[in-house]
Amino acid sequence: MIRKPNKQDANRIYEIAKENTLDAKKKHRGGFLVSNYPLETYQNYIETLEHFYVLDIENKIVGFLLAFKEENLDLSLTVNRFIKNRAKSEYLILKQICIAINDQRKGYATLLYQHFMDTIDIDIFLAVVLKPYNEPSMKFHEKLGFNLVWELIAEDSKPRGIFYWNNPVSTRYFNKDLLVKQYALASELYRHEDSLNWTKLNYLFYVSASLIAGIVIASNLPTENAIKYALIITSSIGIITSILFIFAIFSGVNYMQIRKKAYMKIERLLENMGGASLINVLGEKKKVFLKAPTEYVLKGLPIIITVMWVILLLVGTFYM
Repeated sequence: MIRKPNKQDANRIYEIAKENTLDAKKKHRGGFLVSNYPLETYQNYIETLEHFYVLDIENKIVGFLLAFKEENLDLSLTVNRFIKNRAKSEYLILKQICIAINDQRKGYATLLYQHFMDTIDIDIFLAVVLKPYNEPSMKFHEKLGFNLVWELIAEDSKPRGIFYWNNPVSTRYFNKDLLVKQYALASELYRHEDSLNWTKLNYLFYVSASLIAGIVIASNLPTENAIKYALIITSSIGIITSILFIFAIFSGVNYMQIRKKAYMKIERLLENMGGASLINVLGEKKKVFLKAPTEYVLKGLPIIITVMWVILLLVGTFYM
């Protein structure tokens, strides 16, 4: 059974990694690890990594696989920076795959890889030590469809081979002409949802302005306490209305972000087929000084208006 690890698995994972380090290679045949993580690192990865899997055979862990998303990377390391600056789309870096010494050559590593590769829809990079030559690892990854694309020297002065696996899901099984049509449709749906959210916000302004006009009119009436009752009634209506618009706008903005992700994903697929990047800058190192404020404005203004009505209600209730 392949599953996510829990805290109780950390010691076993550490044992498997330790017996497969480069220092232990003299005692055992097979691949090896050069990242000698302490136990605390694996404990932290269990809690933070999305792609961390263990192979459990009859209630005993016989192997594990862990991979980093871009946000998990330590960009002070040469390999991570090198890959980030050259990747053309979303990617994962497979950091470690390891099988217990006594359970190797049973196809367990392939099982872990197949599960991992079937789970994701983006590409994979990994680094393999070239000196000493890690022949089992090199041949194994080539058999799985990885290609050696770059070589570089890491901080430990050991040369690394960077392997790349182009996820078939990302290009091979997609019709380019259909993707172009879907790209146009996704763009239109995103713009429509954005426009709809601004329309909701405009309606909230209209309702709020009408209620404020009612307060102004009431303040000119000769009736005693007219302004007090006007503040209490209109503010109560304003609070209820604003809260309803908050739910409507928040759900609309969240849906708009889903549309945006779909839009960007189609662009990535077209880029992998030879197209140019138009809005997606994945894999490019650029300084961004300003982030589009649309989401914050759409979500923030209804909250501000609600707070305004609460203040007016308090004024009408306690100070008028």
